Amino acid sequence: MKKGLFLLLCLLTFGCSNRDTDTHPDFSDAFLDSTIGEDSRYPSVEPKKEQIGIFKVVWLKGTPYEMGYQHGTLLRDELKKGLEFIKKDPILSQQEEMARDMGVIDIAIKQSYPEIIEECKGLVDAAKDTGWSYQKCIILNFGDVFMEYLLNGMPKQACSQAAVAHNATRDKRLYHGRILDWSKIDYILENPTIFVRQPKGGIPHMYIGFPANLSPYSAMNVEGISIASNEAHPRDVSQTSLEGRSHVQMLAKIVREAHNLDEARDIILKERHMSTEIFMIADGKNKTASVFEMTAKHIGERRMDSNGVIYVTNHFLAEETKDYDKEPTKEANILRYDRYAQLLEPNGKDTLYGMLDPENLVKVLRDRINPYTGEESPIDEFDNGKSIATYGALFAIVFDPEKGLVWIAAGKIPVPQQPFVGFSLRKLLGYKDAPEPVPDVIK
Repeated sequence: MKKGLFLLLCLLTFGCSNRDTDTHPDFSDAFLDSTIGEDSRYPSVEPKKEQIGIFKVVWLKGTPYEMGYQHGTLLRDELKKGLEFIKKDPILSQQEEMARDMGVIDIAIKQSYPEIIEECKGLVDAAKDTGWSYQKCIILNFGDVFMEYLLNGMPKQACSQAAVAHNATRDKRLYHGRILDWSKIDYILENPTIFVRQPKGGIPHMYIGFPANLSPYSAMNVEGISIASNEAHPRDVSQTSLEGRSHVQMLAKIVREAHNLDEARDIILKERHMSTEIFMIADGKNKTASVFEMTAKHIGERRMDSNGVIYVTNHFLAEETKDYDKEPTKEANILRYDRYAQLLEPNGKDTLYGMLDPENLVKVLRDRINPYTGEESPIDEFDNGKSIATYGALFAIVFDPEKGLVWIAAGKIPVPQQPFVGFSLRKLLGYKDAPEPVPDVIK
């Protein structure tokens, strides 16, 4: 069972474009503090929901509680459908009781960031008549830790990323590609959601995820930071802890507070960690990126090399951490890592070095070649573990963080073969003369 399937169990047990706008003018006073943005250098857009093609785009702003309340109101129908689906399954419906019996709920409440706690409270106050509870929301948004403690030793690890800049790209700028590899989860495939978040006192940013996703797996802010996580597995229990922070919740803090890679690094180094995880953080303005490999006791950083290339799958390589994760298999991790090398390094067998841009980075994310045999997986293959594109992708994303642009493939499998639809974060936030994605769709 992959990480995404477990998170869905938590989610459901615990809880030219066609535009359909839903602004809900009759919200309670808890919905919005009208003073947000008055003293801010960032533009402000009122909370609303639009359907843009296959994507639900949801604007949130204010305090954590207010954004949670907006979330629960605007996505009430989607939250309700998720719970109704799982209630029909006799096995999945027992997950909340299992988590309670193991004491996991208490750990999540104790170790969650206050912002996540407040946002969950707001969501539940708005959507509690659908079956949601505070505990259900917290469990979902502590999913990386639960997955490690409850499903340690599962057969597959997932997700991959690459960042390229300088001489690797056509225009010497930075681009960041990401595949989120989980299991086939119809609820997520049917509800790809972009959250345009305007936190009071924080940096406006976007999450790319699904309803009830308050702690991101893929995100970007208007200061030029893009960020995403990959799963890793601890070598043994000595690399985990019952005290510290969830890494997906840590991503929320970074994208809300970090203006550059140095500030993101400071957050990572100052926090206590609970589990093994990998981040890639790209800094578009400074045209650099790093991979952070983390356990409860060790943190290693791999920085973009002089060629302007860095990539990662699900195993540790930094000197500080290379001995603390489970030995990866070629089929699961090394295979995809080695294929990135063939495609991105200057001397790679099939290199695109020097020609990389959003369209060619999409080609990398769509690559279906086994680096050892040269065999190409069928175009409709979803999850055979034999190439970059065929390991269970639910999202495939290309960021241009300096301009605040993103291209997203989602909705139907195989996801990487779907159109990558372009969005401008600054345009979504109401910036004047905001850059537009070119092309607007990468087919």
